[in-house]
Amino acid sequence: MTVLENKIIVYDDQCRICRLWRNAAIGTGLIESGTFIGFSQLSQPLLEKIDNKRFRNEMALVDKGDLPTLYGLDGFFAALSYKYKFFNIVFKIKWLYKIFWYLYRVIAYNRFILFLPLTDKGVSCSCEPCFSLKYRVVYILISLFAGFVLTALYGMSFGFFFHTFYSAPPILFLILTCWSGWALQSALACLLLPRAKAMDYLGHLGTLMTAGALVVLPAALWVLGTQRQIQQITLISALICVLLMIQQHIRRAKHLEISRGWTASWIFFEMSGAIFWIWFFHIN
Repeated sequence: MTVLENKIIVYDDQCRICRLWRNAAIGTGLIESGTFIGFSQLSQPLLEKIDNKRFRNEMALVDKGDLPTLYGLDGFFAALSYKYKFFNIVFKIKWLYKIFWYLYRVIAYNRFILFLPLTDKGVSCSCEPCFSLKYRVVYILISLFAGFVLTALYGMSFGFFFHTFYSAPPILFLILTCWSGWALQSALACLLLPRAKAMDYLGHLGTLMTAGALVVLPAALWVLGTQRQIQQITLISALICVLLMIQQHIRRAKHLEISRGWTASWIFFEMSGAIFWIWFFHIN
């Protein structure tokens, strides 16, 4: 295995996804560790080869010689193609390339929405991705779809438990209970926050709801696989999910520099929605 000849992959070293990709590429042997360098560690001559505006949204494959710098998916495929010629074939399939290109941009423009940026001492990089309404809306829709599917799976796996207490179908009950508060909080954000800030916040809410649903996924799959429905599993997984989302909401609200009142209102709407639907389907 050899380092990419005369090439350096420059990544945003405040970006958790970028670091995950770097570690995965090194761990699997796709690319050697000496090829990667964080933006904050670049020397001045290499910095001059990078378009800062483009780098905010795309990784860079920098040539130490006179060849032009490649960005984003072009740089990604070029780096992989040095060792695996298969990627040259993928790169030339236009419709497949366009799918990867679109997914790459959705992730790149929302990478600080997926994971908050790192704040390591000694790391300084003005690499925050530019705001794109189009890619933010696409990300929110994807997170909503993923959250709905995972919530429905959770309801399906614990159907017997919910039928014991509520007359509604378990999938419908869980979706209404979990997502009513999200809808109310989203409406409030759209009314009170500036548009860009509101779209950032909605993106973070989508990440929270999807992450919460992922927490209960192992329990749901275990029940579906074993056909054993244990009420304690339902309650414990739900409790962990709630605590995680509250902790993450506090962190993300701080990152967005919005007041703690937004965390309080989110908890209030979530609890109010749950209480209402419990009343509607059970007590009423």
